[in-house]
Amino acid sequence: MKILGIHIPFTEFGLRQQWNHHTGEWENYPLFWFNDPEHIIINAQQSKISLHDGQKKSSSEVIFTQIFDLVLLVVGFLFIMAPIVAILGDVVPAYLDEESDEPCWPDQENAITLSDGDIFCEWGQRSETYSDYQIADNHYQISVTSQTGGNVGITEYRWSEDNGIITSASIWQDEFGIMYECQQYIRASSLPDNWTGNDLFIHYEEEHYYPAWCNDEPSQDEQEYTETNTIPFEGELLYHLDVSDRLYGIYTTQFTENDGVNYTNHELFYPYPHFEPIMLIFVLVFGGVGVICLSFIDRKRSLTIDGTSNQVKFEYVKWPRYDTINYELRSPISCEIVKKTWGKSYHDERTGGRETTHPGIEIVFDLVGQGAKAILFLEGDDARNQYDSVLRELFSTLGIKEKEDDQKWWDSDDQS
Repeated sequence: MKILGIHIPFTEFGLRQQWNHHTGEWENYPLFWFNDPEHIIINAQQSKISLHDGQKKSSSEVIFTQIFDLVLLVVGFLFIMAPIVAILGDVVPAYLDEESDEPCWPDQENAITLSDGDIFCEWGQRSETYSDYQIADNHYQISVTSQTGGNVGITEYRWSEDNGIITSASIWQDEFGIMYECQQYIRASSLPDNWTGNDLFIHYEEEHYYPAWCNDEPSQDEQEYTETNTIPFEGELLYHLDVSDRLYGIYTTQFTENDGVNYTNHELFYPYPHFEPIMLIFVLVFGGVGVICLSFIDRKRSLTIDGTSNQVKFEYVKWPRYDTINYELRSPISCEIVKKTWGKSYHDERTGGRETTHPGIEIVFDLVGQGAKAILFLEGDDARNQYDSVLRELFSTLGIKEKEDDQKWWDSDDQS
């Protein structure tokens, strides 16, 4: 496809296979296709010859291709490096901190170390202010204002306490009705002296009960609230009580005498698994996408035929030479030139999809394990004469002689 006369890379689709009506089989696309003998750059040595396309691009095509390749290069390396950097960011600190005396550095002084050895590092804290604190029978209402000045107004709560465990529920009303949203806390004074993480969570497999009233519909009766000078929950430090498989975080709430509310958040520190299979899958998936992006970078390929080692190699001219194709020539080296017409499909911004036919000749070698395979396709209405010098150098380098009769080595049956 072309935009403003500039060819867009990878929008021209040559047919990888073409149906042969004579044989009733699919035929493979040749490795290398030349459409002008002037574009072929040949490097011939003793029994070894290399060919690559030396066609020059216009300045606009060069600029566009370089920009396109740069984008692919950046995107490709981002996909390759991002998972590696992310994993190293987890794995390396784990190795470094596993034996460290200060795993929560530089905030070690705010860390919480439990009697069972679990360490919780502080991840955040914030303070808010409260006002309009009023109480009623098993109820209270309060207005909390954030540091940014946000305030949702006065919120009404119902609460109860059993053995130091406080259940507090805000009362919400929406289009589905009125309900309680229960949350449980445990007073710091109710924890044992050497408390562990097990004291701050209830295992999800255990039968856990909120008070029965949590499942009731809040009463529609208006509560008679009275003002009070007391501090909510006597200003005691409250630990959030969660349902989980273990304690992963310690969250606290504390009301203060100067109308403040302090919140803290501590996350469990534990050495990450140094490496897990899921990490490898993560790297392979993202790395694969990155390699695919890099594979679209416009790079020239070369075809090398080595008569000494009987090897055919189709590879990129410059490093990295991934996606190299190797074949082995059957000895003694035999070759056939076959007239051929190939088709190509295009997409053009003006004409839309179209197909074209391209007559020429194929250079077919006998390969080990492959049989007869077209290595080169030389396009032209009179390809036998157009590429005469190229063919002569190819065959002389590989030591393939002309036939002794009047028929030249390029004269063969038309198998198009």
